[in-house]
Amino acid sequence: LLIELLRVQIEWSWSAGQPFSLSAAVDQYPEAFACKEGRQAIAFEDFRQRIQAGDPVSADEYARRFEVDTRGWGRHLNLKGSTAFSDGSTQIAQGVHSPESLSALSVGDEWNGFVLDEKLGESRFGATYLATQPSLAGRQVVLKFSRLDSAEAEKLASLQHTNVTPIHSIHEGTETSVICMPFFGKMTLAHVIARLHAHPADNAALSLATCMDLDLKNKLAQDYASLSLEHACLRLVSRIAEGLQHCHERGIVHRDVKPANVIIRGDGEPMLIDFNLSGESGVASPYVGGTLAYMSPEQLTALRDGGGVGPASDIYSLGLVLLELLLGENPCALRPRADDASASVVVADALKQRRTLSPALERLGQIASPAVVAMVTRCLCSCPQQRYESASDLCEDIERHLNFQPLAHAPNRSLSERFRKLAKRKAHLFSWPSFLIGLVLVASIA
Repeated sequence: LLIELLRVQIEWSWSAGQPFSLSAAVDQYPEAFACKEGRQAIAFEDFRQRIQAGDPVSADEYARRFEVDTRGWGRHLNLKGSTAFSDGSTQIAQGVHSPESLSALSVGDEWNGFVLDEKLGESRFGATYLATQPSLAGRQVVLKFSRLDSAEAEKLASLQHTNVTPIHSIHEGTETSVICMPFFGKMTLAHVIARLHAHPADNAALSLATCMDLDLKNKLAQDYASLSLEHACLRLVSRIAEGLQHCHERGIVHRDVKPANVIIRGDGEPMLIDFNLSGESGVASPYVGGTLAYMSPEQLTALRDGGGVGPASDIYSLGLVLLELLLGENPCALRPRADDASASVVVADALKQRRTLSPALERLGQIASPAVVAMVTRCLCSCPQQRYESASDLCEDIERHLNFQPLAHAPNRSLSERFRKLAKRKAHLFSWPSFLIGLVLVASIA
């Protein structure tokens, strides 16, 4: 936990233009530097932030000072983001060659019958590569080299759902496990949001299908294209919620739901990816972390104090995703500070942000229907017990709204909206002929 908080503090300090003092951190938190893995993670984060800030620095400096392996650090900074995957049965292969040092891998290498074509991303848990499998007609796959234990990988392999990343096979080494997954492309929901809100004045003319570069020959793409932008966004989020419900029913909480972790397939189907931080509901995980801008209040508290989170935490994160999809901004995004804030202060600031979401919800009310505001508000309740009880309840409310019905799990505060929905459902009762017949009947009775 302390290692993760220090990494957050390093990133925060450099993003705010305040150079971080690693020497002071060593003096203040010697226990974080006691183990080699901790030194490796903290040193690399400092190196990465200094490079991004344009600070001249050599990896050899860290190797000498902290006695860590810095081979490949330069390559690791050429990140392209994460990607994902497709259908297939899962197999577990034991006794295969697994690299004990991930820094030894590079593009062009051959690994257990796969050729590494491109590095797609990296985290402190491992690295992800786009690879070719020549033995199976040269199909493209994604290989995720991870320090997750095999039990975790097997648990993820049990997830079989249209909106969740499937797994082809699991290869176990002594310290590293490798998960092989199908490749679906590189477009994520983060790319879609960026396109959708690149020119706010033109939003009304855009469709979700256009921003996804979808082929309108498939049914889902046609569905997106036929709906209003608001309804199309709801349809997309509903399918993500279906994937989360599948995970939650099997006791798995994703814990890092964000636009960059939702891949958009060529047919428009969204898929949850990157389960590195997932774990059992309510159980503290040995892999502490996540993305601060999308964490629920209880996940932030667990990051600071320890502990686990439940499905409600994923629902909160999904609420922020829906809010960002509609508004084009996340009100919980990190804000640069003028001072050199500690990790505990960063978490405290993030918690404070979550108590001041009213302005963002008011802006949402200016462009979205009252029912949508009610659904987002329910997702973003500070108290987990006041949110949707399940992701399926959110799906039900979205479906009811799309069918012009009142919400079942969130308040319907707008009488005018309820009347409009009724008019849509009972259009024959509100037509001009029906209105004239009614007048005649009233006149005759009078």
